[in-house]
Amino acid sequence: MEESLRKLTNKNVTFSWSVEHQKTFEKLKHYLCHAPVLNYPDFGKKFILDTDASGFAIGAILSQKDENNKYEKVVQFASRVLTPTEQRYSVTKRELLAIMWALKKFRPYLLGRNFEIRTDHKPLQYLKEGKDIGGQLGRWLDVISEYDFSIRHRRGSKHSNADSLSRKNTDTNHICANVSSSFPLSRNELAEHQNRDEMLRQFKRSLLNGFNELDKTDDDNYETLKRIKTGLVIKNNILYRVYDTNSGKRLRYVVLKHLISFVLHKLHDEMGHFGFKKTFSNVISRFYWPRMKHDVNNWCLSCEACCRRNNPSKYTKEKMVKQLSTYCWERIAMDITGPLPITKRGNRYILAIQDYFSKFAVTIPLEGITADEVSLKFIDEFALKFGIPLTVHTDMGTQFTSELFKCITKKLGICKTNTTPYHPQSDGMVERLNRTLKCSISKLVKENDEWDKVLQIATFSYNVSKHESTGLSPFEIMYKRLPYLPIDNYFESEDRNFCHWNDKLISSKLMQVRKMSEDSQNTQAYQYDKNNFALTVKENDKVYLFSPVDGGYGHGKLSKPWRGPYMVTKIRKPLIQLKIKGKDQWVHANRCKRAHERNSYETNGENNDPKICEDTNFENNNEAKPDFVLADDYFDHKQPSNDVATGSNQSQTYNLRPRDNIKRPLKYSPGGAQVFPWRGRNVADDHGIRVNREDSIG
Repeated sequence: MEESLRKLTNKNVTFSWSVEHQKTFEKLKHYLCHAPVLNYPDFGKKFILDTDASGFAIGAILSQKDENNKYEKVVQFASRVLTPTEQRYSVTKRELLAIMWALKKFRPYLLGRNFEIRTDHKPLQYLKEGKDIGGQLGRWLDVISEYDFSIRHRRGSKHSNADSLSRKNTDTNHICANVSSSFPLSRNELAEHQNRDEMLRQFKRSLLNGFNELDKTDDDNYETLKRIKTGLVIKNNILYRVYDTNSGKRLRYVVLKHLISFVLHKLHDEMGHFGFKKTFSNVISRFYWPRMKHDVNNWCLSCEACCRRNNPSKYTKEKMVKQLSTYCWERIAMDITGPLPITKRGNRYILAIQDYFSKFAVTIPLEGITADEVSLKFIDEFALKFGIPLTVHTDMGTQFTSELFKCITKKLGICKTNTTPYHPQSDGMVERLNRTLKCSISKLVKENDEWDKVLQIATFSYNVSKHESTGLSPFEIMYKRLPYLPIDNYFESEDRNFCHWNDKLISSKLMQVRKMSEDSQNTQAYQYDKNNFALTVKENDKVYLFSPVDGGYGHGKLSKPWRGPYMVTKIRKPLIQLKIKGKDQWVHANRCKRAHERNSYETNGENNDPKICEDTNFENNNEAKPDFVLADDYFDHKQPSNDVATGSNQSQTYNLRPRDNIKRPLKYSPGGAQVFPWRGRNVADDHGIRVNREDSIG
């Protein structure tokens, strides 16, 4: 239709606008300004289904040819957003999902009729040629096989109709707010911040006028500053401490209370969230306050961004919990292994069941792992052959936590227990069995799709072999006799009754099993507890929880695997109960790390506005200045080595230009922690007191 207009843009063509061009132009404007009109379906004509999938949505268009079989008329549009799970599907799987969903959506139009599917994903052309496809894809193909259709590949450039329905909307351009600089401070503001503190104002006065007995105070900070007074100087009404560097002397601004959080926020939160050493190096070269090492350490330990990303130097490792069984089938463990290669019989998984007392194993091949199939196999292949166990222990698989499986265990009077999330160690016995069976099967089979033929051979071999924990084979403990092996028929004994145990031997053997099982568990617990590192928390404390699979905290190498902090509501070692999103949840303590409470640096009940006395401009007083007050040109020439502020003889220009036009910085408040009490420190320790072992950064 637009061909006549396009010709006007060709080379060496005279641009001459005619009535025909105007009519075409008006038609194009009409089509651009009006949505396509949907048409009623004509069930006498063939339907066309266009589908497409993007990274976050799928779309489909159902259409038919018009009366002249020239243009396509739309019958219906459809699209939806993919769930977070579906967004992680492969490209082929997402494209197949778009077809399956579209077929269900347009089922009344397409079922029982031959139609054509068009897609821009070429591998789907061979959809009907796939063999031995199981799992989710197999179930999808079962749904698709109900329809009579043909698939045709269409290049993406010609598939824009369905493609546009699955594309992401244009991102909104957000308007940035005006940014005003709040740092560095002007010289007057630096003095004002120091003069807000009553103790520091008094100390500056005493530093200039000399200390006397009337200056005694209960403030530990005052006494700390008094002990290091030879390293303190006043310049332009601002108290500094001299810091010696390789390039010369440098002034460090003396900070107290209300500015500490602002300084730490600037040098840690806004400087890449580096660890204690790098942060402390940046702080100590610019500022000074008593116990600054402890405060920097606390700030880094309590930083939520760091806690959610960083792993502890030493993970929590609670002591092993020992549970002894005293007879067969008292307590069993269940687990599912797979997916394995699909066999000719259609099996893909293994349901492993093992007795805690005898270590006897039962394995069942499975086609699928739905709750219905697992529950049915448990009853038919185990419960009706070996009896009902007293306790069943499983992991957190949906097959075992389903309402159906819970109902079955309740009806049979079975106590159901399970592992905590992300802690399979409590189901370690059957996990070790899975490893042994897979190793044995891989050596027995010639073709990987025949593993179910040798599964029972591998299981029988395991059961008739001596177990390290009991000293006997699981078969002996279960059936109270020695097993008959194929080789025994070649070397037939005169009396085969020697294999059977009498009552006295049974009692002796069972006592031996209990004794060796207990000794084995004690040995394992001793080895495991060598590196024990218990989590020291109490109720109402807060912890971070390790949860590597969480879409809300990033993915892959940029993920933040620690969630929280969460409050501890109950403790039953090695389990602790956390309040997560308003619900109580039991987790293993090995998944937790302690959350440190951040100190508060706001003054208690004091007005944060500047409190400047009439005589706070100490340099203008008529009294004589002591030697340790710096002259304005202190840093403009080399100092002798015997100067009060000793250090390197190298000179450095220190420029304190007035910046009165800069706005006062907004105060940064870390929030609701109690003020950490100030303490005195050793004069020889220039950086603050030594940090306690439990507060140090690993």
